[in-house]
This record gives sequence, C-alpha cells and structure tokens, in this order.
Amino acid sequence: MGEIGKIMPYEVMKGDFMIKEIGIKNFRGIKDISLKDFSKINIFVGKANMRKTSILEALYLYLSDHPESITDILEFRGIVSDEDCFQSFFYDYNLQEMIVLNEGKREIKYILTMIYIPISLWIILNRSTKKI
Repeated sequence: MGEIGKIMPYEVMKGDFMIKEIGIKNFRGIKDISLKDFSKINIFVGKANMRKTSILEALYLYLSDHPESITDILEFRGIVSDEDCFQSFFYDYNLQEMIVLNEGKREIKYILTMIYIPISLWIILNRSTKKI
C-alpha cells in the first residue's frame, strides 16, 4: 500500500490495519471519550464546536506515527508556532495532564516540557508509544 499524504503508519504498510475504536484523553476540547464500532467508512456529523475536527486530528496524530505530526496540525490550521501554540492541544490548556490516544493495541502519550534559557525558549513535545 502506498503513502497517505506524507505519512505511512506502521501497520497500514502491512495492509491489515483498521481502527475499530479509539480512546482520546485530554486532547483539545475532549476530556475523555471512547469511540467504538468504526467501520470502513465513518462520517462525523454535528453542529459547530462539537469536537469533530478534534477527533480527526487525534486520529491523524495516532496514525501518523511520527512526533512532528503535531506541528503538521498547526500548519494545516495556519497557526504560527510560538511559545504557547502547543497549549491549545491540551484539554483546558492544562499542561500537567498528558494527552493519551489508545486504540487497544498501542497507546501514545504526549506531554509538553518547556525549558527556559535566558536567550531563547525551548519547547519540547515529548511523545511515547507503548504496545498494549
């Protein structure tokens, strides 16, 4: 199977991967949600600000399998990277809580670390993956 944009998820390359459910915690406006019973085609319908885009972005982060994918989302939205651009990814802007994406086989966690150096600011978005 070929590339999907510029991402090639590790299991999609095998040709047998389909997400059937996903858990999303502390991501954008989503405190904790579990979506189940995905099929080959899924349509998210709802009024504005009902978290449809947040769900799609969480799926993108989960499937992209590379740490830079969070900056891709900023680019898609046309957001300029600055010292607080990553805070909006965390529910209630709470940087103390990790973003957790889980679909049963593997779990991905994001936590933001900010290091202040007198001349500049280093923002590190740490990502860890764990097979379950």
